[in-house]
Amino acid sequence: MATLEDSYLSDLDELSENETETVKNDAPKEKEEEIIVNYNDLTKLQKTQRLVDIRKKVEEVLDSDYKLILDCNNLLDEIDKEIVMIHNFIRDNYRLKFPDLELLVTHAIDYAGVVKRIGNETDLALVDLEGLLPTGMILAVQVMAPRKSVKLLSKDVLEKTIDACNRAIDLDSSKKKVQEFLESKTRFIAPNLSSIVGSKIAAKLFVNAGGLLALVNMPPTCNVDQLVGHKRKKTFVGSLEGYLEETEIVRNTPLEHRSDACEFLAAKLTLAARIDFTRGDFSGGKGKAFREEILEEIDDWQEPNRNCAEEGSGESSEDEGYETELFRPWSLGLGSKSFSEFGSFSKRPRMFDWE
Repeated sequence: MATLEDSYLSDLDELSENETETVKNDAPKEKEEEIIVNYNDLTKLQKTQRLVDIRKKVEEVLDSDYKLILDCNNLLDEIDKEIVMIHNFIRDNYRLKFPDLELLVTHAIDYAGVVKRIGNETDLALVDLEGLLPTGMILAVQVMAPRKSVKLLSKDVLEKTIDACNRAIDLDSSKKKVQEFLESKTRFIAPNLSSIVGSKIAAKLFVNAGGLLALVNMPPTCNVDQLVGHKRKKTFVGSLEGYLEETEIVRNTPLEHRSDACEFLAAKLTLAARIDFTRGDFSGGKGKAFREEILEEIDDWQEPNRNCAEEGSGESSEDEGYETELFRPWSLGLGSKSFSEFGSFSKRPRMFDWE
């Protein structure tokens, strides 16, 4: 009866035999027939109408995608402005009934939802605000609600206010759909750019720059060669700095390092745009690596300040101990004595033998 070890060895032998057979079969032939290439066959595919038609369709799709992304980006800005205007209208009307509500609920859409739920109701215990606000915020709203001399809105003003709330909520729903579409398109067109700054900021960057190619050709910062003897070019930081400051990376950077962070981020975004333009990495892995490198670099900039703070704290503790020593009376004894240099107290006591 064969043991487990014997069966394992026999399987290894079979695998080795199969490998040798495949090597023999895959061995190149000693004599290969020479392939003769005709010069006219080199441009055979380029002259076909099929290549021209497919290339034209691809360019049309790319142009349409770029225009669609541009339209979506502009639409998002218009939606934000419209929501702000509607929010101001709702606050001006509802301030007469509940003046402190705008101080508690600052988000425009949340404010519209709460106003729609409350309406002209005076007892907020009867109003269900679950799903609109956190539990702590609901309690704060109920506590701050006016209980005496409540001024109710007229029927006409209340109808217009509720209609404005519905418009704001509907606009926010449309905004979310456009954002989801824009982010999906941006992740497909510029995956590495999106991995660094997010899909929303990435869309703003290459749309306002004029496309990925324009973003690739845009230098990160302005140097001497661009100023002397040449027409000054648009730089990444110079023309798109406002969008860089919106990124999470720059917002989380201390103020004294934000300028350097924008320049370093612009350099990495230029590299990411080149990768996306050449379709070098569809997964966005290189963009993620760039993001980690940026965060580590910014963290290293803050290390000297941390070290100085630690050293400062250490010196202060020594000085505090030294100050307590200064106020101790100087007395002479029979044994070893503490003596100060040059007639004043020194930080390091000297020991003398009085014998």
